Amino acid sequence: MLESVAGTVLKARGLPGGAFAWWLLQEKPVFPVLVILPTDEEAESTAADLEALGRLRQDQFQGNQVTVGYLSEEDEASRLFNLSGWMSGRLQFLCAASSLLTVPLEDPARFGSRAFELRMGLRIPRDRLLEKLETLGFSRTDQVESIGEYAVRGEVLDLWPSGEETPLRCLWNLDVVEAIRHLDVATQRSFGYVDTVMLIPVKMPASGEGPPSTLLSYIPFGCWVVQKGGELIEGTPGPVLHVRVDEMGSGGLELPFRPAPPLAGNIALFKSQLSRWREEDWRCVVFCNNQGEADRLDELLERGPTPTIILGGLERGFLDPDNRLAVLANGEIFGRIRRRLRLPKFEGSPLRSFTDLKEGDFVVHERCGIGRYRGLEHIRAGKMESEYLRLDYKGGDKLFVPVFDLKQVQKYIGAEGKRPALSSMDTATWERTKARAREDIAALAGELLRRAALRAARLGHSFGGETHLEEEFGRSFIYQLTPDQARAIEEVKEDMISPRPMDRLVCGDVGYGKTEVAMRAAFKAVLGRKQVALLAPTTILAEQHLRTFTERFADYPVSIALLSRFQKPPEQKKILQDLRRGVIDIVIGTHRLLQPDVVFKDLGLLIVDEEHRFGVKDKQRLLAFRETIDVLTLTATPIPRTLAAGLGGLKGLSTIESAPEGRQPIATYVGVFDEALVQKSIEMELARSGQVYYIHNRVRTLKARESWLKTLLPGVRITAIHGQMAGPAIEKAMWEFLHRKFDILLSTTIVESGLDIPNVNTLIVEEAEEFGLAQLYQLRGRVGRTRAKAYCYLFYSTGMMSSEARKRLEAIREFGALGSGFHLALRDLEIRGAGNLLGPEQHGALNAVGLDTYGQLLADEIEKQKGEPSAERREEDPVFEVTVSAYLPADYVPSEAERINTYKRILSANPEELASLREELADRSGPLPPPAETLFRVVELRALARRRGVTGVSQDKEGLRVYFGEKSPPDAQTMKKLLSGAAGKVRFLPGTPQGIYFELDEPAQALDVLSDFLLQGRAT
Repeated sequence: MLESVAGTVLKARGLPGGAFAWWLLQEKPVFPVLVILPTDEEAESTAADLEALGRLRQDQFQGNQVTVGYLSEEDEASRLFNLSGWMSGRLQFLCAASSLLTVPLEDPARFGSRAFELRMGLRIPRDRLLEKLETLGFSRTDQVESIGEYAVRGEVLDLWPSGEETPLRCLWNLDVVEAIRHLDVATQRSFGYVDTVMLIPVKMPASGEGPPSTLLSYIPFGCWVVQKGGELIEGTPGPVLHVRVDEMGSGGLELPFRPAPPLAGNIALFKSQLSRWREEDWRCVVFCNNQGEADRLDELLERGPTPTIILGGLERGFLDPDNRLAVLANGEIFGRIRRRLRLPKFEGSPLRSFTDLKEGDFVVHERCGIGRYRGLEHIRAGKMESEYLRLDYKGGDKLFVPVFDLKQVQKYIGAEGKRPALSSMDTATWERTKARAREDIAALAGELLRRAALRAARLGHSFGGETHLEEEFGRSFIYQLTPDQARAIEEVKEDMISPRPMDRLVCGDVGYGKTEVAMRAAFKAVLGRKQVALLAPTTILAEQHLRTFTERFADYPVSIALLSRFQKPPEQKKILQDLRRGVIDIVIGTHRLLQPDVVFKDLGLLIVDEEHRFGVKDKQRLLAFRETIDVLTLTATPIPRTLAAGLGGLKGLSTIESAPEGRQPIATYVGVFDEALVQKSIEMELARSGQVYYIHNRVRTLKARESWLKTLLPGVRITAIHGQMAGPAIEKAMWEFLHRKFDILLSTTIVESGLDIPNVNTLIVEEAEEFGLAQLYQLRGRVGRTRAKAYCYLFYSTGMMSSEARKRLEAIREFGALGSGFHLALRDLEIRGAGNLLGPEQHGALNAVGLDTYGQLLADEIEKQKGEPSAERREEDPVFEVTVSAYLPADYVPSEAERINTYKRILSANPEELASLREELADRSGPLPPPAETLFRVVELRALARRRGVTGVSQDKEGLRVYFGEKSPPDAQTMKKLLSGAAGKVRFLPGTPQGIYFELDEPAQALDVLSDFLLQGRAT
């Protein structure tokens, strides 16, 4: 067939859904085929269809496996990897958008020669390999999170080459590559071994290096080029088949394929159709995205004829009468399309520390109060050297805090985001400040305990254990759960099984999968014959939840409805009646759900999205719900660990910190308003068939801005919305924009919590300095929800800008990468304040001592009021003044922020965690250098000394003093043994506190002598 029409324009009809890909596969080509499609989206879906239907072809005709590549417009590393596979003959089909035909590429011979094989046993100096990585386009970073990055720490090199599912970790023995291992991004630990890996260029060289080439230069002789639509390609080394699909016209080639019958979720209709196909000797094949979808379909078709089920990402099916074959996508059966996106490899690492310190940050020292952090300083004193945190205080005083006392320092976060006053180093003043804060905290602790006791005394509904339907529902999720998501789902499930009413907060960044956690909980509640209400702060967000829930529950007989004030009265009345009768299983709405006329037949679960955005009256109504039914709250506002500990046992807290699979960072530009850049950025987005959000937050001048944009961009379709418009008018404009009737949505911040529109991947914000950081972050979250590279332009006005506004813009640019959204929200807590976490009556106490200290004081007060004296008995670490060099060298852990986090983890670790941390450091940076080994040894000895009742250890030129607390003096037997066997080198130190003095022959003996004493004491 292909040979007979070579070099012609083939006008074809009868290629619905995946039939185009199936038609190409039917030809059974033994030659490579380049498939050119009109758009990048169509190229991606055709590649997915070829992959999925290739499995069917293997099954139907016992053919060979089909290998398919896709050249992404957005992901350069993926594009170059598939281009390399195409050149090597690994790929049989290559799909690309026609726009890529004119993109300049490197000369094929030079491109092929740049690839490099890295293997175990290869003799290559590490510095030479680093140079090679730079020529391949890799970029250096502190920690590898996406393809095309590499990081160097100590003797270890991490890198993420194209084509690898995980990053790799390389170790050297002199100039020989000793090991190549896989790397877990979340834990930063290595596992398994790789013998060899091909390093493919991840970026094209800068223009001007060599003669320009295009995609046509990469077509091997004898290759077929199948082009769908567009202008006929010329200048290819092989034959070109130009297919122009015209379903509505007449004439041309009439292909036999037909559209799949519409089923729209009617299972009875599908069963009837299956019976007819069986009678007519047709074979039916259904493509499911995963095993969960396949299991559900099997269950629904338990009795009667069943189709062949194949796992694959087919979007739309077709009928092939010549082969008596009906091909369907699972989504078509249930009346919805679920296409799993090809996401680029990006795995943001989880949040390692709640408070990453930066120079200039305000901090709270446990004993000295509020100071300003000025960085880590390496200080040498004689033969001893170590690292210290430098803190500046009132009056120019400076405090150098040893890394061993790092736990005494926390970042300052207040209630209102105001700059705090520096404390003087008069510790009595700081103690009085804390005492005043305790008075306010005591009242809050009492109220929290009262609510907790009330809930504990009332029995709620106990949902049953996990059923096979819940397991099936979970398996049908088309993405991989992150570890934190899975843990949150289990914690919610355990709460729902418990007879006590659930009150759990799920805290996680935008796009980190909180909604899936909520949908699993809702499904469990519906299976338990209970109703579910989801409360959202805005109508647009409620509608977004409705779409998400409706699609996710499409395979199941669950009734879902939306209730909002924008609906017509008869429609609201009908929904209210159905809620009372129990006809509706899940209702999604705004504040309207909290009105007195909303009555449920049997409400079992309330899901609240961003509770802090509701008013005081609404929150009081929510408190009443918490006393009787299960409540699940979702928020993107981070909760400090100290505050979480204070609330522990009173409210369940699940934190989702691990980044989702494949989400790309959003390119963020911050600068003075630039008309030329506005024009260029919009034209770039429209050139790739995308759409644009343009934020102008002044209703009065919105119309004038629309006229200006139309003058700047003639012919571009623009629609505008703002909060003063009627609800139906807003919904109409959003619906038309969603369905691509307009190119630009000009809007106020009403879209802040709006629709997820995959085709919108450029955001332009005017006067960004006027927005809060949370607003800017929410706005930026409207783009970058798919595989397409997203761009955010934050323009500020010329002239004076407040320091807070400057800090907001710096923060959002700094945290441009996905995976740092939680860090960004933390910065918002610093700038805007943390008042919404606890209520206005606590602002004074919170501002006085900072959020972390506040949380610790709250935890202590709750323990005290519960009659648990553990807070008063809390053991403090002994003071260690030993002349040893114990620190992490800067060339071993190059990032200052990472060193601080590592110090914190080491100092707070138990013995098992300490051993694991030692292994992790050796894995990440190579063998521990002597100062790092000494650091671990001192931490181990300090923990042992604390258990022995030691309160302090100090060293002078001649010896070592070990002091004991009043309640734990050295026992007589140990003293007798020491004094009798030490030949005058050990003596007792009377007084308060009591102690022991050890004479030292050499200062370096200090740790050995201390270790022998502590271990001897433990043995007695």
